Amino acid sequence: MKDHIITTVAVLLARTRRTSRVALLPLAVAAGTVIGCGERVDGLPPVTLLGERAGALVWNAVPDATNYRMDIMDSAGKVRIAHAAPDTFATLPVGFSVTRGDQWWVRAYNGKKIIAASERARMY
Repeated sequence: MKDHIITTVAVLLARTRRTSRVALLPLAVAAGTVIGCGERVDGLPPVTLLGERAGALVWNAVPDATNYRMDIMDSAGKVRIAHAAPDTFATLPVGFSVTRGDQWWVRAYNGKKIIAASERARMY
């Protein structure tokens, strides 16, 4: 099962820009498991959350996505961090500490249109 997950992650990373593949492949392999199962949100295709590694949150590339938005919310649903990213990862700010109940999710955009979204996943 672990080999299948690593192969799947490698295929997903192969679809991203070359610099992303080189930088993120070791992180994805170290993850070993996929934490977001990529269920559909509001009828949108899924974004699969790959995990938190080395101070960055990582997710799969979505065909036709031009940019992404990653939000971290507290247990009440209030956005703690909103990060726009042109690629499939977001580096957490220095000094950021996760609190119990924090969740994150990602939306993929083509221009200003949302074309895919992840489920919400707990930070720990």
